[in-house]
Amino acid sequence: VVNVVRNIIAVPAVHRMAAVQALNESPHLRASLTNEPLWKMRFNEDTTIWNLLDKIGGNKKNSIRVSYHLPDNRWLNLTVKDKPSIGFFPLLAIVIELVTALIILFYAWAMLHFTKQVNRLGTEVEKLGITFKPKHLGIYAPSLIKDANNAVNAMQAKIIELINGRKLILTKLAHHIEAAILRLKKVAVSSNDQEMQCKLIKDLTEIEAITDEMLVFSEQKYAVKTKTKLDMAALIESICNNMQEAGYQVNYSSKVDTVSCNGDKVALRRAFSNLLNNAVKYGKLAEVELKKIEQQIVITIDDQGPGLSSEAMEHVFEPFYRVEHSRSRKTGGTGLGLSVAKDIILQHRGHIKMTNIASGGLQVLVELPVYEC
Repeated sequence: VVNVVRNIIAVPAVHRMAAVQALNESPHLRASLTNEPLWKMRFNEDTTIWNLLDKIGGNKKNSIRVSYHLPDNRWLNLTVKDKPSIGFFPLLAIVIELVTALIILFYAWAMLHFTKQVNRLGTEVEKLGITFKPKHLGIYAPSLIKDANNAVNAMQAKIIELINGRKLILTKLAHHIEAAILRLKKVAVSSNDQEMQCKLIKDLTEIEAITDEMLVFSEQKYAVKTKTKLDMAALIESICNNMQEAGYQVNYSSKVDTVSCNGDKVALRRAFSNLLNNAVKYGKLAEVELKKIEQQIVITIDDQGPGLSSEAMEHVFEPFYRVEHSRSRKTGGTGLGLSVAKDIILQHRGHIKMTNIASGGLQVLVELPVYEC
């Protein structure tokens, strides 16, 4: 009906009668041009195709009768017999929409499943870099993820094998050094030169302390073992109070009464004790502040020491690194305290950094994630 109306309108007015007569050759269509409309269903040039389809679709009879007002003021009267069921088209549209929706849902599920597997892979690789505790990744996954999981599993096994090999070498070396130190101490004690004896014993004691730290470092005795809900405000305050009782200048302030993280109490106590000892030993005093910023526990430790050069700042967390002007033999220290503290913080998915204070001194900033149920 719509196509017929459009075609008749497109035909010049002088030829419209011939075009209408030609339409009558169809067994299902009758058309005529009159000065008055013949049928009750009437339309004009202002009628949209959607209005036309709506009214035709609501017709329950087996034929469609339409009168359309042409631009030349005549009426085009159409009768379409044996009307095809236009209900098929809405049904087809619904079917197409359902199939499309199912396809979209399937691809959405597939992408969600794939993304979940990728995220899990990334999380486990990240954990390996922090804890060095491998976790076997499953093989029941899409082929691409399965290949990646197998590669990561092989990589984890190789990394742990290399680490364990180096730890074994370091442990055996430390034990041999300890045995040699004991023999040298016996020789030093038997020396008649008291000045030389004191120097030797002092040097050997320092080497022995470094060796002990090597054993601790190689065996990872400071490593995180069991994490529980831990009140960081109470822990930091407790460490500060203990240092005050020991005679150190440590001031503690907090903007929150309690804030918890998922942590190992023993390991975190060691980490912050190392940081505070470093501050009071080389920076005279420690100003400790704890606050909660969004989902992070932020602890700052400020001292009044000489600060660090940019070169020293790059290496200060490396094992056995000692800054010449502060970590001298007079102040002691093996250069492992900050390295151990950083490893513990990282194992708690935290961050640590050092910056020089403009007015003088050094600031250590530690961030730990807030405990989530």
